[in-house]
Amino acid sequence: LILLVCAGLLIQTFARLSRVQTGLRTEKLFTARINLPDASYPRPANVNAFFDQLLAKIRAIPGINSASIILPLPLTGSNITTDFDAEEHPLPEGQRNDAPMRITGVDYFETMGIPLLQGRVFKETDKFDSLPVVIVNERFAQKFFPGQDIVGKRIQPGWSVGDEKPRMRQIVGVVGNVRHLSLQKDFTPEMYVPATQVPVNFFWIVARTSLSDSAALTTAVRDQLASLDRDIPLNQVRVFDEYMSRTLAKPRFNALLLSIFAGTALLLTAIGIY
Repeated sequence: LILLVCAGLLIQTFARLSRVQTGLRTEKLFTARINLPDASYPRPANVNAFFDQLLAKIRAIPGINSASIILPLPLTGSNITTDFDAEEHPLPEGQRNDAPMRITGVDYFETMGIPLLQGRVFKETDKFDSLPVVIVNERFAQKFFPGQDIVGKRIQPGWSVGDEKPRMRQIVGVVGNVRHLSLQKDFTPEMYVPATQVPVNFFWIVARTSLSDSAALTTAVRDQLASLDRDIPLNQVRVFDEYMSRTLAKPRFNALLLSIFAGTALLLTAIGIY
């Protein structure tokens, strides 16, 4: 009886996880990771120029609807968390709030199917030397600026490039919530900063496609990458649904294993009663 009850609960948990809203459109989403060597791309301008050219080439591939970059990719287990200070209510170091931060390219929210709720998304005009901007999710606005119009307010995330001091950033938009770490965890407050203003040497490429042949798409992306730099490999090439499957793999295995034990126990009990 105990095994049957536990198996039923695990099966119910797995079924609910399968129906959880991630905040993303996961179907037909190509992903891959690219690492740029520091020696070849030593300055932020080099990094920005490379990814601008690569994304332009990927968007030109037939069947690609949109493409962008992100660090870290949702549901991969990676996370970046930093403290931040609000201009209206500054706090001393050690008492500041913290929140996960995502570094994204232009068209990221469109590519991932994340809705824009207020303001605007990142644009091509958000350059390294232009006005520092940031986008937050709905949960961030509700927790740290309840009942306020958050667009236009300024916060200072504690993340910087190299020896540069963290800059005060203007909030230009609010987007929908995303389950970033796992399906089991609730939405958390998150910040998004443009990759052009916080360039790093490694990103995940995300591309929304209408193609079903992932092998042909991988070949096309590798060819475009090689046309820019033949020494850079394309790593961790997957469709995003694989990350969804991995997130559900452990709950699925636990439910299946306990169901087998429960079924065996039920059979033995039936034989014994008979």
